Amino acid sequence: MENLKNEMKILNDIVSGKRNSLLDAKAKSMDELKIEENIVKNKYAGMGEFTLPSGQIKILTIIFQASMVFGKLPIWIHVFNPLTLQDIKEIGELSKAFPDIPVILGHMGGSNWLTAIELAKEIPNLYLDTSAYFSTLVLKITVNEVLLKCIFGVDMPYGDY
Repeated sequence: MENLKNEMKILNDIVSGKRNSLLDAKAKSMDELKIEENIVKNKYAGMGEFTLPSGQIKILTIIFQASMVFGKLPIWIHVFNPLTLQDIKEIGELSKAFPDIPVILGHMGGSNWLTAIELAKEIPNLYLDTSAYFSTLVLKITVNEVLLKCIFGVDMPYGDY
């Protein structure tokens, strides 16, 4: 339990922007995002997990543009705390602006899962990942509402797969 608490604190610090300065993260991401070298040449099927602080969704525009250049790679976005309902709506708008790119809302939208389901129903290229959902009720409703837009995922080493 203590190890899990420590790991969750680190994860929370990262996604809330408290850990690693924006410049350090940007420098590291520049190395990691050599898309042709690291993704296309290795025949990976998509890009992600993109984990952003709230209010920063627009910086994903360049990722969407790169996806178009490199074969319309699917994009997986962490859509859980600290992202808000407004952030999820902005991801929906980006998805509409790039209709040929599959966009996966990780963790079924977190606490905003109802809105995530509604957006997945509305936006043809928007999908939901089943990792780290709140309850079996959430999973059941998601599967019943958007079965063909559900992607089975696990959030290892956390959660029950």
